Amino acid sequence: MKLNKILLLLPFIALIACSSTEKKEIFQDNLSGQAILIGPKIELLNESLKPFESEKTLKEGTFVTLLGISDSVFQNTTDYCDAFNYIKIKSESVTGIIDGRNVYKVSNTLPNSSFQINNVAYHLKTTSFYGIGALNEEGLSYCSKFNQPIVIVNTSNNTKSLIHLLKNNFNKKITQNKGFEYFEFRADDGASDMIQAIKPIENGVVLSIKRGLQEGWSEYDVKLIIEDNNYKAEYLNYGEIRP
Repeated sequence: MKLNKILLLLPFIALIACSSTEKKEIFQDNLSGQAILIGPKIELLNESLKPFESEKTLKEGTFVTLLGISDSVFQNTTDYCDAFNYIKIKSESVTGIIDGRNVYKVSNTLPNSSFQINNVAYHLKTTSFYGIGALNEEGLSYCSKFNQPIVIVNTSNNTKSLIHLLKNNFNKKITQNKGFEYFEFRADDGASDMIQAIKPIENGVVLSIKRGLQEGWSEYDVKLIIEDNNYKAEYLNYGEIRP
């Protein structure tokens, strides 16, 4: 993310254009791959970063193809951690531009994450979004307004999905942002998760995970429930922090 090009989106003041003739944000057509959208209302914009005349929105959980990223970084508050790139995407029905904080690119397969249920193979993939994560070009960002949801892949038909996180008392100890609804894997300056073992159970598996921390490490188990292509996760415990 180009930090030296952050633009403040102040009310009634358009700082995107350098002159009255420059109305469109420049997009670098250097993105590819697939992303999943997360957010309560995801509005598509045109290339002038304005809503379409007839409002166009996409639902949370929609998978899209990545096309491009804005040349500028935008910030609509005084908090640097709210900065983001706009992302050009294409869905099955529409092409448009979305706030990058709603766009989570499907990235790498997690090590030791493959398993089978009823002769169907699955594995887990990480995601990354287009806001300010744990790192920036200068090193640590010291931001925490980001999430790290996991995508589960059914390899028999190559379908992908987020994993809904069931609420219990362990969530407060394990999750970074308490209101986030999906199962995550931490990989940031505060914690790093790694799968140690996978145990089959009825309608799912139990993942045993080791979490590295700045002050030591801990362990926890999470149950993944797979029923009719619906995926849920439930934390079962959280161990003491060890040096």
